[in-house]
Amino acid sequence: MAIKATLAIDDDRWAKHPYGVEFDDEECNSKFRYIGLDSREACYRQIERARAAGYDIDSDVDEYFY
Repeated sequence: MAIKATLAIDDDRWAKHPYGVEFDDEECNSKFRYIGLDSREACYRQIERARAAGYDIDSDVDEYFY
């Protein structure tokens, strides 16, 4: 079963680093979870790093605002 990736987006428009990415797999999350990114593209690059490390990441990415 594929690992689910979720983008976390700070809805404060003045936030300096409003994006992050989390995974629903504990091991993958401990290695590749990253909060404090500057863009959605940076989040997708982090997801690609997890894929390159051999994790099966689902292509359907969720988003939530905090």
